[in-house]
Amino acid sequence: MKITKTAAEETAKQMANDSMNENIENSRNKLIEFVSLKVEQQVPEDLLIIFRDEKYENYFRTSNCFRVSYENKCDYFDYISLNSYFPVKNGDNIVDLQKKDYDQFVELLKRKKELIRSKEYLIKRIYNAVLSMGTVKRLEKEFPEAFEAMPEQFKTERVSTTIAVPVDDILKELNFYKD
Repeated sequence: MKITKTAAEETAKQMANDSMNENIENSRNKLIEFVSLKVEQQVPEDLLIIFRDEKYENYFRTSNCFRVSYENKCDYFDYISLNSYFPVKNGDNIVDLQKKDYDQFVELLKRKKELIRSKEYLIKRIYNAVLSMGTVKRLEKEFPEAFEAMPEQFKTERVSTTIAVPVDDILKELNFYKD
């Protein structure tokens, strides 16, 4: 059976997800932890003690979405959703960072975006490789990892052709992100 664009796309997404989602999630969690810590540090300690007391929790305006700024200037950053709520002053959901912390935040953000771009690039490479195989039988023979990731509904009727794709390079990149 010939490989359709849909089959190639589903296979590529599955392979890239298996390889990179954990790294992207870890990067996202580091970013959230960092911002949470900085938000918590900006709230006065006395206020945090009262805020964490359950009987007073309804007396606070809270948020779990914050923007990051440096020297009171919000750059291009979207709101970052945190795992916890924090009290906010006058609805101000901005955490202002010092230069060192801001630089660290930018590096964490760049790392996350770099991983997402790498995943998108990897999906394109796998998609092209799978699609260029032409048939499911050839895919099974030449790129068994992709065949395993392919959804079952695309694995019926197989026809044979030859390979012209750098499967080894793609496998190296997949393994690099798994570690």
